[in-house]
Amino acid sequence: MNTATLNAYRLIYDQVGAYISANLEIDELKLDDYCVIHGVSRRQVQRALKYRGTTWRSMLTSRRVRHGATLLRETRHSVKDIARRVGYRDPASFSEAFRIQYGQLPHAYRSYREVHDART
Repeated sequence: MNTATLNAYRLIYDQVGAYISANLEIDELKLDDYCVIHGVSRRQVQRALKYRGTTWRSMLTSRRVRHGATLLRETRHSVKDIARRVGYRDPASFSEAFRIQYGQLPHAYRSYREVHDART
């Protein structure tokens, strides 16, 4: 793979990440919308993300759950409200995605963090 292609892939990866992070609350955040806004083909984005070992859906889910974890640590918002704030219509879907990424449900994560943070 040549340097120009690698640089293009890095740029696309970074732009996708920034776009997702800026639009987490949109529950129907779609790759096709990103492509139209940024003037790139769907396949081009898929190749760039694949090169980095991820997909649109994986990157979206990971960033949503990671931001949800931040909100659980830093706010007293309910899990239902946090799920909505990070783009999930169904709090159970957020909880399941959270469990897969963090190995525990959001309530347990918050409780653990509160106990752990109180000790430090």
